[in-house]
Order: sequence, then structure tokens, then C-alpha cells
Amino acid sequence: MTAPSIKNFERLRTAVDWSVRQLEVPRRNRVRAIRQFVGSHYSGSGSEKNIPANMLELAVTIYVRQLAARAPRVMATTRVMELRPFAKNLELVLNQVPDEINLGATVRRAVIEALFGVGICKVGLYAGGTPVMGYDPGQPFVDLVSLDDYFCDMSAKSRDGIQFEGNDYWLPFDTAREMYPGAFGEDVKPDDHTVTGENGEARAEGVGVDEGADLYRDKVWVRDVWLPDT
Repeated sequence: MTAPSIKNFERLRTAVDWSVRQLEVPRRNRVRAIRQFVGSHYSGSGSEKNIPANMLELAVTIYVRQLAARAPRVMATTRVMELRPFAKNLELVLNQVPDEINLGATVRRAVIEALFGVGICKVGLYAGGTPVMGYDPGQPFVDLVSLDDYFCDMSAKSRDGIQFEGNDYWLPFDTAREMYPGAFGEDVKPDDHTVTGENGEARAEGVGVDEGADLYRDKVWVRDVWLPDT
């Protein structure tokens, strides 16, 4: 890595850290609303008030059924009579993909996220040589990204003007090492599992999971950053 690229990387990391801090308030408000949603009987970190009828949970359930009853379906058609059998076969093949990637469940979770803040999904076609996060090469994927893990350029005036966005996630330690062969792979170390954010803020998974979990296999905390202009 040359000196200019190291300098650019440090500026990018500083900008990302600043944008992450700007999202502290909406993240805190989201966690507070989720505690009310799960109620007082879900866990020790749920709502402090014992409410007999959880109207927030009822409203979310109704909206999810209306907005994401099932995964989107594909309809392929043509005006050419001879091509209609091929269009039908294409439709059948494409409609297998949502079931294979469990798109219906992801869309329902995205709707719930949108009701508590913003619904974000990472969509792509995995083209790597090593399977990551359970994806095979050439397989499409749609992954939910929670507000706790998402960040974007908070200095931009509109979404079209963002210089970066991305998300954080856990990756198996062995998989992370395979992504960086040679000397770089040796530098990859497992991270301590935590349900607390970088700046000590509460995260949504902390509502149902205690801090300091005992892991069966080590994990690494990874950050993906997308630069729209490159």
C-alpha cells in the first residue's frame, strides 16, 4: 500500500467513525422503541413497564401482514406465441430464487426495521471464490442490515451525494483468515463478542442477549465500505 493510499484510507476511516457517531441518537431511539415492542416478559432488558395490552406489538404485526405477506413473485410474459413456453419456464426458474435465499423472511424483517427506523437490505450477486456467510459463487443474496450496523456519509445533503456507506457484521474466524491469504491472514485475530456499540451505546440485540457471550467458534468483527464513485 503506497503512502497516498494509506492517507486516503485513514481519512476514510475517520469520516466513517464521525458518521457512525452522528447516528447515535436514532439508534438509541430505535432501541427504546424495540424494548416497548417486545414488552416486559421477553427478557430482563425489555420494557420496564408491565403493559397488559401491547398495542405497539399489535400494530407492527398488522402492518407486517399487510406490507410483506409473501416474497415478491416474477411474472414473465411475451406477445409472441412461440416464445410463451420459454417465458413460462423462465418464470418458474426465477420464482425458485426467493425460496432458496429465504427472501420472504428477509422482507418481513426489513418492514419491521422500517417501522422502527429505516429498512436497509444489502443486495448482490456473490462472485467470490470462497463461500462467505453461506453463499455459493454466483448466488444472489438479499441480507438485512440493521440500523445498529449501518452507516453512511452523514455530511451529504441527499442520498445521491453520499461518498460512502456500509455495514458491520460478524464473520467466522476461519472464513476471515481465508479471505486474506499469506501474511495478512496471520494478522487476523478473533474479536471479543459484544452487544455494545463502538461508543458504548446499547444495540438492539442487547435486549435479548447478555454481554460477554461464550462462543463455540471464534468470530471477527468486519466492516464493509462501499464507495459509489469507484
